[in-house]
Amino acid sequence: MASSGGAIYPITCLTSLKDRLIFVSGAKLYSWSLSRNVEELSANESRPTSQYIGAISHVAVDLSEKYMVSAGIEDKQLKVWRVEDMRMLSSREIPKKATGVLLTADQTTIIVSDKFGDVFSYPLEFDPSSIKPKQKLDPVVRRESVIAHGNQLGELLLGHASRVTSMLLTPQDESIITADRDEHIRVSHYPDGFDIESYCLGHSKFVSALALIPSGPLTLVSGGGDPDLYFWDWKTGALKLKIRIFDHVISHMVVSGTKLRHDARRKAVQEFRDRQFKKEQNRLKNNNKSSLADVATDDVAIEPELEPDQDTEVVITATEREYEKNYWKNAHSAEAHEDEPIAVSKLVYVVTSDGHQMIMWSILGATALFYTPISPTLSSTSEVVSIDLCIPVIDFVFHSSPSDTLIISCDPNHSLAVNPDAQTAQRVFVRQWTGFAFEQVRVEHTATWNLQKVLNDIQLPATVAQIEALELYDGLMTLPKHTDEQEDDWEGDDLPPRVASPHVGDKRGNTGERADKRKKLKETLATMKDATASATGTDLPADPDSSAIDVESTMTSTEPISPS
Repeated sequence: MASSGGAIYPITCLTSLKDRLIFVSGAKLYSWSLSRNVEELSANESRPTSQYIGAISHVAVDLSEKYMVSAGIEDKQLKVWRVEDMRMLSSREIPKKATGVLLTADQTTIIVSDKFGDVFSYPLEFDPSSIKPKQKLDPVVRRESVIAHGNQLGELLLGHASRVTSMLLTPQDESIITADRDEHIRVSHYPDGFDIESYCLGHSKFVSALALIPSGPLTLVSGGGDPDLYFWDWKTGALKLKIRIFDHVISHMVVSGTKLRHDARRKAVQEFRDRQFKKEQNRLKNNNKSSLADVATDDVAIEPELEPDQDTEVVITATEREYEKNYWKNAHSAEAHEDEPIAVSKLVYVVTSDGHQMIMWSILGATALFYTPISPTLSSTSEVVSIDLCIPVIDFVFHSSPSDTLIISCDPNHSLAVNPDAQTAQRVFVRQWTGFAFEQVRVEHTATWNLQKVLNDIQLPATVAQIEALELYDGLMTLPKHTDEQEDDWEGDDLPPRVASPHVGDKRGNTGERADKRKKLKETLATMKDATASATGTDLPADPDSSAIDVESTMTSTEPISPS
């Protein structure tokens, strides 16, 4: 079961039931008995092991713990499972990638949100015969007349103007609360989602996580890209309390959203330039200028500025590791990274067996799990406490019975661990509540120790492409709204070079060797133009850009990019 080396799937979708733990590794679902301390069942699709199976991104279990629903990343399959024997009862395709799944208390309905801002409901029991055969559209039918979603199986409950990032049902399924990328939290009646009960407005950045405090006055907790957690009266939309978390979490960040976005932009620009240059070469060849094509191919062939990753493991070089450590760990204050985006990935309300109440949360790209004790009246709070694990936290779950156990899953493929040799040795950590803190399990062969060992022994191998498809940190790039001013701040000797700058390089934004090669091509073409014109009477373009559409110029314009 253990991997001999290379990338491995992390443990995700941790779900705590009364007597068992449900979790995911890649495309495989696991059920672990907490009472008998054994792995009861595991399930995945009955396909050949050599065939690629899309990983599972979301899991939900109904309150009776009878049914479970899972949604995939790549295949967009919505599957229903029976928890007792982990048997798959049905599978259906949904039109858009899911951003969240829920099961209603009456065990009749599945609720799915997607990245296009829509929330659909599906019947739990699925009849494949209800699917109508796909019909070919008449080519003369205008696009505006075609239904945007084409969802034959689901019923639209409500819609947002941007991506739905989180959702939950209130007790007794009276209301559904949804959050989006546009800083909005909407409380709608269920199942009549068009009937809006209230809005919780006050966030200045995206909202990515929600949690309910069921004890006492009904309170909603929200977090996202803002430096604070917000506590709301969700019935009225009134803000009760804010707790600042930014100063506590930024020192634990080892994945930079700014760097991720910059690298993705740089790679996209480089790939675009390579495609455009190949198009130019093909255009010249198609014009029967064979001699000219030979010159362009032999003398000025462009090598990509970004070398492809030839490593089969998801690791980075020692130099890059040292750069990351210096960039984050040598910061003297939170103000040094005040513009660095953060994203709350999960919020959970926790009550220990001795009555301690707390709000617990994780941050994308942070190496710690955080919690803050709260009073029943929210009149006072204690300081933020961190549980540092040295590698980025992916998911966590709290199980109160029989012992107050906290299970934390981390990224096994991240190379910024304090001890690089331990990256695949331990990436699931189990902590127990001692009455005042969550402590490490130190006694071997106990139920908690065995659980930690078993979870770390599950190491399913994965390729680089499969790990990238998990999109573990994409929220740091896709959720914040960026401007060109923020892009311009990413410069300096200790940072990667900027690209597509209007201030350097030639008119197409090319720099260094690329600009020299293009200049050489232009000079060669100008010389050949005169020679060819005198010999054949045919004029050739002196500038290879003169007769081609300069799409790249839009990427090197000094005009600011509009917020996404």
